[in-house]
Amino acid sequence: MWETICLYFHAKKIRYWHRNLFWIFRLLRFFLPLSLLLVWYGWVVARRIYFSGDWQGFLLRGEVSWQEYVLVPWWIFLAVPIVWGISCIIWEILFDRLFPGWYSRRFHLQQLSRMIVTNGWFDRRSQQGKERIIWFPRIFYRMEQGTVFLMVENTMGRYQSQFLTLQQKVETGILCELMGIEVGERYIRYRFLYQLERCRIRIEQVLCQKGSLLLMEGVEWKFDKQPHALIVGGTGGGKTFLILTLIESLLKAGAEVIVLDPKRADLSDLGQVIPQVYSKKEEMISKVIQFYFDMLDTYDRYKHMEGYYTGCNYRAVGLSPHFLVFDEYVAFMDMLGYSTADKIMTYLRKIAMLGRQVGYFLILACQRPDAKYFADGMRDQFHLRIALGRNSEMGYSMVFGSEVKKTFLNRDIPGRGYVDRNLGIVHEFYAPYVPEGYDFLAQMKKLGFCSTTPILQEDLWTLERGAEEELRLSERTQRILMDMGIYSDSLERQKDVRLEESSSLLPDDRNDEAGYENSIFVRETERSLKSLRESFHLTQSECAKKLGISRQRLSDYESGRGLSQEVEDRLRSQMEKWCD
Repeated sequence: MWETICLYFHAKKIRYWHRNLFWIFRLLRFFLPLSLLLVWYGWVVARRIYFSGDWQGFLLRGEVSWQEYVLVPWWIFLAVPIVWGISCIIWEILFDRLFPGWYSRRFHLQQLSRMIVTNGWFDRRSQQGKERIIWFPRIFYRMEQGTVFLMVENTMGRYQSQFLTLQQKVETGILCELMGIEVGERYIRYRFLYQLERCRIRIEQVLCQKGSLLLMEGVEWKFDKQPHALIVGGTGGGKTFLILTLIESLLKAGAEVIVLDPKRADLSDLGQVIPQVYSKKEEMISKVIQFYFDMLDTYDRYKHMEGYYTGCNYRAVGLSPHFLVFDEYVAFMDMLGYSTADKIMTYLRKIAMLGRQVGYFLILACQRPDAKYFADGMRDQFHLRIALGRNSEMGYSMVFGSEVKKTFLNRDIPGRGYVDRNLGIVHEFYAPYVPEGYDFLAQMKKLGFCSTTPILQEDLWTLERGAEEELRLSERTQRILMDMGIYSDSLERQKDVRLEESSSLLPDDRNDEAGYENSIFVRETERSLKSLRESFHLTQSECAKKLGISRQRLSDYESGRGLSQEVEDRLRSQMEKWCD
């Protein structure tokens, strides 16, 4: 109510004569300098007459002719256009600096008034051969800090349907984007963003905190409440840069990110700086399945964690979010057989439906979201949908749904597109600006992730608590792959490689079974990982990020088991390098 009152008293009411408002002010803009010039010249002539001493004869008796004083020298014909032009330029600069948006507001009032008049959304009556307006709609306009507010009186008259869909004409008429609509008992309130490209932010300004990721000024992806993202865009539309921006921001916030890139394009290069990047078909399938079972395992222990209460989410119990970034999703599904693709879609659909509460999210990217790979309402589970670059009407309907009534304008601006945040509104979107030469790999390398030290990886079985559970999980994934008919020996080879690479950190008595148990697995010692972490004044989250493991895994280490002397010494030396 208070906002309505403030808008009513600070807004401009759109009137019938506003249809020519901008042209009226344009004429004043040009004739005002000329008028000032004529006033100045009249003052000069009046001074000449007054100081000549003949002003009484000139005014009272008419003895002196005015031609003797009002002389127009030849240079005045050159001075008038020059002074006029300079005055107009100064007038423009002063108005743009002192009154920013002044002309834009007048132009908007004119356009809105013409919209009402040309569509005939008012009542008139002929009286004595002249038409008279008997009713004109009460529409109030206000623009503040790039936001346009419109308040339309709710009269329940014959123009009610037009006023309820006013955004379809306003968006294309003054090039703004609808951000919100509220239907009240007396007024319908619209909120538009004008010149949305000004709201574009740089990649350094992208901030992820408390389950929210800033994408533009006034546009956030609250993945805690709007889970899962679908990004669509053709070649050159800015899709890859947007995905890289999301990955970098999520990693900075402490999220765990798994990247799947079947085409081995730009995203596969991230394997140099972060651990979980996969491009092989078998690895990608196994990671999708493992991601699903990790989600189920998290559900099993979620309700028994400290801080849990009914209705809370993963952040309340101290869990980190997990993101599965799947580039070229449709292209990968085309590579699979029908039965395999159907089972992969089943796992992804279950993740999309169940993952929000325990912090498991999907980010799927493709060039065209074919309906056969988003079956059974799977597309509706993606609450953030972005279409970048040029797309056809069919492409937009695949992303946002055929029920969306909006005029889509294609422009050749990299990173530009449209976004739907599950608010019932599709509006223009500009991806965060990435300057030329920006090195994503160098920036992510500064985060301290290690992709080449297997002993620091979370899935290194020889040093993590509950290795039997991890082995059982892998066997379960292995059995599923066998059932799908695409099982290979890649998992076995992966285990052998990990154990072989980690052998350099193990003591020489690893061949002795008793010595192996005593040195590798836990023996209680005063030199625990917790004391090691506290000696360097690191929080649990900071230490987990540097070691490349989850916070829960680190907590398991600290509470249940210590580390062998040699492994701890190696970790200590590596942490000293970090602290330096």
